[in-house]
Amino acid sequence: MLMDAGEMTTPGQSCLIPGPPNGTSDADLLACATAQANHALDVGIGASLEADVDGVTLQNLPNYRAVSPPFDFTAVDGNPFSVPAGPSHAVADGFWIILTPLSPGMHTIHFAATVPFPEIKFTFQTDTTYHLMVRPGRGHL
Repeated sequence: MLMDAGEMTTPGQSCLIPGPPNGTSDADLLACATAQANHALDVGIGASLEADVDGVTLQNLPNYRAVSPPFDFTAVDGNPFSVPAGPSHAVADGFWIILTPLSPGMHTIHFAATVPFPEIKFTFQTDTTYHLMVRPGRGHL
């Protein structure tokens, strides 16, 4: 799961969450991304994170949290976050699964998240399953 300040915004401000932080400096983008990712940990508002590999549930998903340095990207027309097309700047704060190399054969990776944003009456939800074939002699994923 990725919470990315600079992509998900409320009209008229630079952060999805109303109020401070509300700017485009690297510090503001980091504060916004962190505030958004913190919602994923708030079980009091109904947030949940799940992940499993080959049916084995991964534990302590908050330990998989990572923050990127500021980065530039180019938004395309019609993107799902309504970012104006063209160059933009962002910081990512989210939860990333890091796996040891998988053995040859079929593998299933599943993750799901519910992240409510009551401030704007929006809930981010995802439920995704990847089916991977690891071939012998092909190196690591």
